[in-house]
Amino acid sequence: MTAQTARTTCVVDTHALLWVIAGSTLLSLRVKELLRGAGTAAVIPAIVLAEVAHLHWRGRATVSVERVLSYVRSAARTVVVPVDAEVVRRMPPGLEIHDAIIVATAVLLRDQGHTNVVIATRDAAIKECGAVPVVW
Repeated sequence: MTAQTARTTCVVDTHALLWVIAGSTLLSLRVKELLRGAGTAAVIPAIVLAEVAHLHWRGRATVSVERVLSYVRSAARTVVVPVDAEVVRRMPPGLEIHDAIIVATAVLLRDQGHTNVVIATRDAAIKECGAVPVVW
């Protein structure tokens, strides 16, 4: 199943990705169930991978970049979406750049015809922007 044919396309933010990989209890049960679902495609914006690296280098994340990349390569129904001109065009104003790219990635997928696009995040600014439904 590709992201295009999934029943739900879930754009995963940095903390959600780290917590999925680490098996953290900080990840909500709702997000865990969604990402485990056979009909869900997990989408990782490239900026999330960069943020993971940055957090790890600064000692703020215990999950290494190598472990994250290994997870992404091996996880079924998981794709990485690059930051390109189409994403940049869809960045909503007023958000911090990382958040804006995550939201823009979700908007791009919706514009491309993906159905039921959501963002897995507990970030209040992403939720408040209202561009795409948030799951937490």
